[in-house]
Amino acid sequence: MFITKLMKIPNLAVSLAPHLEIITKDNQYKLRFSGTENLLDADADITKLLLKIKQEEVISLIALREYISHLSDASGMILLLHRYITWSSINLHIVNDDTQILLTIEPVGAENNLIDIVPLVEDKLILSRFVSLNREDDKVILSRTLEDSRLVIKDPRLDKLLFALFSGTSVAQLLTQYEPNMQTGVKLIMQVLLAQNYLIKLADGIPNRLEEGTQVDTQWDLNDIKFHTSSRFGYHFGQFGGGFPFVNLIEPRPAVRDLPDGKRIDLYTPDIKKLAQTDAPLTQIQMQRLSVRGYNEDKPINLKQIGEFLYRTARVLYETESEVVNVNDDTQKTNMSFAWRPYPTGGASYELEIYLTIDRAADLEPGMYYYAPRTHQLIQVSEKSVHTDTLIDFAHTSCAKIVKPQVLVHIAARFQRVSWKYHAIAYATMLRNTGVLYQTFYLNAIAMGIAPCGLGSGHLKAFAAASGNDPLVEGNIGEFMLGSLPENFDFSILDHDSVAKIHGAIAAGTSGE
Repeated sequence: MFITKLMKIPNLAVSLAPHLEIITKDNQYKLRFSGTENLLDADADITKLLLKIKQEEVISLIALREYISHLSDASGMILLLHRYITWSSINLHIVNDDTQILLTIEPVGAENNLIDIVPLVEDKLILSRFVSLNREDDKVILSRTLEDSRLVIKDPRLDKLLFALFSGTSVAQLLTQYEPNMQTGVKLIMQVLLAQNYLIKLADGIPNRLEEGTQVDTQWDLNDIKFHTSSRFGYHFGQFGGGFPFVNLIEPRPAVRDLPDGKRIDLYTPDIKKLAQTDAPLTQIQMQRLSVRGYNEDKPINLKQIGEFLYRTARVLYETESEVVNVNDDTQKTNMSFAWRPYPTGGASYELEIYLTIDRAADLEPGMYYYAPRTHQLIQVSEKSVHTDTLIDFAHTSCAKIVKPQVLVHIAARFQRVSWKYHAIAYATMLRNTGVLYQTFYLNAIAMGIAPCGLGSGHLKAFAAASGNDPLVEGNIGEFMLGSLPENFDFSILDHDSVAKIHGAIAAGTSGE
C-alpha cells in the first residue's frame, strides 16, 4: 500500500531512524547516513520535513500529512517520505492512543510496498507456522517468510497478543485483555498481521500441516523456506553478500588448516599429464556418471586408488595472498591467504576439508583419517570406534541399506573461513561448494573405474566425536561413498540408453544403481 492511503489511518506514526543525520555545513543542511562520510544535499522542503519528524520524535501520519500540505512541493515530499520509509531511514510505527510505540514495521527491500491493511474478521485466528519470533541485537522480531516487511515488538504489553495467537484467539477476545487506549492500536496490528499472512483462520482445533495452506505451502519445511529466502536477495533484511565485516576484528582462518596429530601415511601420486592423455573424454565420463551401490568385496578399494582419487580431486595446487577490504569501512583492510584446489569455490575460499572413515580397504586400517592437501598424506585422527561404526551405519541407512561403504568420504567445512567474508549467504555458498565437489568426485571416480555414490546426509555428532572437531568450527556437510567396482562391472561399456534404463529402475525403486 502506498503512503498516501496509510496517511489516513489513525495510530500510524513515524520517527527518524538513528542512522540518518541532519547536519549543517557551509550554512546549508546536509544528510549523512551512518557508516559513510558522504553528504547529501537537502533542499528546503526535505529539510523542513525531516526536521519536523526529528523535533516531534514520534509524529502521527495524519498530523504529518497536514504539515506536508503546507510545503511548496507536497506531492514530492509524500513520495520522498514513502521512499525514506522503504529505505528504513524513517521508521513506521503502530502506536496506541497516547502515541506510544507498540511495534515498528521494517520494510524488506526498497522496491516494496509498505504494508497492507485489511478488514478484521470475527473468526478465531492463529499464527501461521511460517512465522518466527527471534531476538536480533536489542530487537524482538516477528517475521514471516516471503512477506514485504517484518515487525519489531516495542511494547511488552504485546506479550498477551503473541501468547493468544500461539493458541488461537478472536479479535474480540483479544481486545478484552487491553485497556481502551491500547485497543485501536491492537486492532491495527491484527489488520496488518492478517494482510501480511501472519495469521490463518482457526476452525475446529489447531490446523495440521495439510489443512493450513496450499499444496505448495504444505511441502515446505519452515527451516528450508527460511534458509531459501534469507540466502537470496529480495526478501532478505540487512546486509548481503561479500563484505568482509570482521576485518581487523577477528583473524581470518588460514587457507590450509593446521595438521592434526596422528600417524601419517604418504599417498600415491599419479602422473596427471599422463592421465590427461589416457582418461576417457569428459563427455563420455559425464554420460556414464552413475551412483554405484555395490562392491567387489573380494577385492576392496586399495590405498593406491585412494591416493590417486584424492590427488585428482582435493590437493592444493598453489597458494596466493590478496588484500581484502571491509566494504563498510575502506580503512579496514588486511591480507587473506588462498589455497587453490582442482575444483572451483565461491570466493576462492576453499573451506572444505576431506576426512575418510575406512571400513574395508586394502592396505589401510579401519578408522578415521584426515587428508592433508598440501603434503598429500593421510593422518589418522581416530581408530575404529563406536563413532566410526555409527558413521558407517548411518551411511548404510542413507543409501536405503543397500550397502555399507568401503570408504566413507566426509566433506567438512571450516565455517568461519567463509562467514568471515559473507553476510547472509555463507552457509548457502558452502553447500554450493559441496555440490561442486560431489560432481568432481563422481567424474574422477568414473574415470578411475571405482564405485562412487553421493549421500543426502551424515551424522553430525558421531563425526565430531571421531574427528575431535567442534561441529560449529569444522563440521561435516557432505558425505560420499567409495569402493571397488563389482566384478565384471565396466563403465566403458555403458552408453546413454543403458544408463537411462538404470536410472529409470532406480526411480521406480527396483534397483540400487
